[in-house]
Amino acid sequence: WGLAGAGGGGGFDPAGAGGARGGVVDGLVGLIEAAVGDSPRTLGREQFGQAWVDGLIAKRPEVGAGDWLASAAGYVGQKLAGTIDGYGVERAVLAGGGSLNPALVAQIAGSSGQAGVWMTSEAAGIAGEAREAACFAVLGALSADGVPITLEGVTGAQNPGVAGSWAWPSSITG
Repeated sequence: WGLAGAGGGGGFDPAGAGGARGGVVDGLVGLIEAAVGDSPRTLGREQFGQAWVDGLIAKRPEVGAGDWLASAAGYVGQKLAGTIDGYGVERAVLAGGGSLNPALVAQIAGSSGQAGVWMTSEAAGIAGEAREAACFAVLGALSADGVPITLEGVTGAQNPGVAGSWAWPSSITG
């Protein structure tokens, strides 16, 4: 159910419709931030499952699902925008399921101190459904061409390496 089930909400928020009907409620973004704490940037159900959500909702049971969803989008928007703005990024591409949620996209874009930094992968010309396949096609082409994909400044690897290998069935190689 997650936050979409708060206050008798439906339990799923397709395309962010519930969050779009709600509004960011004073204090909820801070409550969410305090509950998340210093957790890693990648969060999953292991840390933030239904019991965690239920405990959060219990602190403000009068708040409806739309407002919880809008406030959660506000929290995510502030965290992402703060990180991107802090690094001086000129262009950030939002991809994945969240990019299909107009309420979330609006909160992320609205939280950034830099106008025009954010775009969705669709706006960049890469359909969300094809993004992973496109990434693997690029990695495959780089591997076939022998182009190293590790950068010392990013991975710490001192010797650039070509990722992947080509394994051909014996029927092709003889």
